[in-house]
Amino acid sequence: MKLLSKYRAGILFLFIAVFFCFFYNYHLLYVEQLQLFRFTGLYFQSLIGKPGGAADYLGAFFTQFYAWNYAGGLLLTFALLLLFSLQKRIVRSWELKATDTFLLIPPVICTLFFMDINARFGGLAAVLIAMGLAWGVSCFAKRWLRYAAALLLVPVIYGSTGGGLIVYTSLLVVHELLRGGRNSCFLTVLLLLSLVFPLYVRQYLIPLSWNDTWFGTAFYQGNNSPVLIWYILFSPALSSLLAIWGSRMTAKSKYADRISALLACCIIGGSGVLICSKRDQSEEMLYTLDHLFKKREWKEIVRIASEHPYRNPVFVSYVNLALLNQGELPDQMMSFSQRANINEFWTSSYLPMFLTGETYYYLDMYDGARAYLYMANTQSPSGQSPYMFQRLAELEIIRGNSKSGMKYIHALKQTLRYRNWAKEMEQAVLSGKYPEHLRIPMAQYKENDSFLAKEMLYNVACKHREDPENPKVRDFLLAKYILANDYKGFIHCIANLPHGTGRPFPRSYQEFLLMYAYMLRDNTLIGKWNIPQDVVTDFYRYLQINQSGQTPEVIKKQLSGNFQQSYWFYVQYTNEF
Repeated sequence: MKLLSKYRAGILFLFIAVFFCFFYNYHLLYVEQLQLFRFTGLYFQSLIGKPGGAADYLGAFFTQFYAWNYAGGLLLTFALLLLFSLQKRIVRSWELKATDTFLLIPPVICTLFFMDINARFGGLAAVLIAMGLAWGVSCFAKRWLRYAAALLLVPVIYGSTGGGLIVYTSLLVVHELLRGGRNSCFLTVLLLLSLVFPLYVRQYLIPLSWNDTWFGTAFYQGNNSPVLIWYILFSPALSSLLAIWGSRMTAKSKYADRISALLACCIIGGSGVLICSKRDQSEEMLYTLDHLFKKREWKEIVRIASEHPYRNPVFVSYVNLALLNQGELPDQMMSFSQRANINEFWTSSYLPMFLTGETYYYLDMYDGARAYLYMANTQSPSGQSPYMFQRLAELEIIRGNSKSGMKYIHALKQTLRYRNWAKEMEQAVLSGKYPEHLRIPMAQYKENDSFLAKEMLYNVACKHREDPENPKVRDFLLAKYILANDYKGFIHCIANLPHGTGRPFPRSYQEFLLMYAYMLRDNTLIGKWNIPQDVVTDFYRYLQINQSGQTPEVIKKQLSGNFQQSYWFYVQYTNEF
């Protein structure tokens, strides 16, 4: 217990570092893709013009380093450790004894906050700036100088940190109260100024939402800010108060060390349990697949998805694209939870539109890909995603519109992480010597002008008619026909192909065709399509279980044992497949 009390901070921050570096690292890698930090004066001006702009700019600068795996976790841990150290210095500057264990509460709350995909590093920067200035004010020995500096810094802190003003004001109020609250006039003026100044800015200077009025722009990207932000803003002052009161309550106790050790055990253990319980494994899995997808690690995507299957259309869309690029979609598609509208999303959300656009891209349908990815980029929190800019630049070049692609390339040249890629692309555009994957196709498919209003099945069928030799288009179209139970479309698609797809039919195709033959009550089709006897035998077993007269629950349990990854099970239990 004494060892835990002595190294309590080190244990907690080691846990936080391990958590963010190894259990939530893909979450942070995804966050990096939601902004495009540029080293330009225009970008700086776009952030600095609102409350919290300086902290937002500083946070965006550090967020770009999330692109290097583990860097984000280490940066967050270091910033939280700095928060803890700064708070210790503030309490010591008050010349009061305190129990440091309570000062671990703000870093824990911040850790919970950063488990939200919309949490911004700028919020932590705002808190650190506000605490640093509060510490500086507390160090003034002369009272009049401390009061004057405290009041003069209110506009500066609000302009640079936004919500950091709440941290700053609450710390100064607690300091004065602990000193006996001898100057109620100063406290009144400080509180009124901290309350009125944000309202004045909102009313007369900058039109702001209520969230931006009190929090600024540095903490959260989204319309509905979580309640956790309020806890972050008030936790430095309240935890300092608890630390001082805790020290006073145990000062005369002979068990003070044991109480401190027990308290450390409770806070660290409780924090670990709380952080782990709040972790969303399915969400982190999506971010893992997203990272691997952008690196084109198809085999790794399939491996992870096989080990950790989820009944989620976005999850399976990543897997389908990985299978498509490996040429394994017909063979393995039924191993995952499928839906008729898979890889096709009619929504304005960023991630689904991104997947729809990427599906069109890998089907060589570049107009559709460009349209959906452009809309997905506009739906991202900042409207500027590095990967989207790279893909849109490539698409414009492929479509023969390199001038439009240059605007994305120029933007990426102003970044740290993507500068070299942008320079290589710029040189390729200027020289006209493009890599193989960026060369304009000789016979490029021309989508219908109304393709955005058409279902993907229709668009891909049109593409297949114009490019029947494209194996990805064929495999994806046949998969869509199967999932849509479109027997006529499927048969028409394979009718002109020698021996179907030029190889023995995959199991999913055989099951699909056998079901159609059964529905037509035409056994001659079994021989026509060369459906193996073992598939026919399995189908009759499937029918026997269905016709056994047992309860639906028992039938479903028996079918799921041997046929859960079959087309027949998909048809019968579509909503549970």
